[in-house]
Amino acid sequence: SGSFEVMKRYVREGLGVAILPQMVMDASDDDLAVHTMPELPEIGIGVIWHKRGYLSKTARAFIQLLQA
Repeated sequence: SGSFEVMKRYVREGLGVAILPQMVMDASDDDLAVHTMPELPEIGIGVIWHKRGYLSKTARAFIQLLQA
């Protein structure tokens, strides 16, 4: 599934386990058992856009913020 919430729902329904980013867990997940796995490698996340495409002022500001 492409949705973390759907994956958590499947786990709640007993349909397996999931490896999810810690940031998607919140106080409403107190019914789920969580095991932190610090030995897993971290992944980098980037931003992409079309080279010749139009970028709004807001989009350009967001990209500059990410690059800072």
